[in-house]
Amino acid sequence: MPHTCFRPRTRGKAIRFTSRPSNGFDEAHRHLLAALEWPERLGQGRPYNPEERLVRYLLGLVEQRLGESESPRAAFEAVVDATGKVSTSADRLDLLVIPSLVALGRTTELRVIWRDTDTEVGQLAAEIMSAVESGDEISDVTTRVAGQHLNLFDDLLGGMLLRALAAR
Repeated sequence: MPHTCFRPRTRGKAIRFTSRPSNGFDEAHRHLLAALEWPERLGQGRPYNPEERLVRYLLGLVEQRLGESESPRAAFEAVVDATGKVSTSADRLDLLVIPSLVALGRTTELRVIWRDTDTEVGQLAAEIMSAVESGDEISDVTTRVAGQHLNLFDDLLGGMLLRALAAR
């Protein structure tokens, strides 16, 4: 497997930069693009279907902050495409489809894409979607309800996901 041991560290730097003033966004952008690279010399190269939703979502946020117009849209579309329809086997990274659809202006698709409401991830998604439909910001509702779903955010990936969902 390609250098995945380095990817969380790169993602962490990018998340840290998204909460800094605008002068850190260029550096965050470079780190996120580096996280999408797969070295060919390790014998494997790029996997067939790598998990890149968190990196692509953060890339979309950073590109928005940099004032780019088309590339954030492509990043959010990549998150939506990689997620597909969420059924009963929802993964916590599937939560990224919600802010991605909101960023794309496609909020009417939220309930069509998300069908899982039986798992803890599904319950959190339902809370976030209801808040979005009521006009609340995803960052506000995520911060407000994250304490009720601590086990979703108690490891490195969960912590990065929470920070990504709570980013403004």
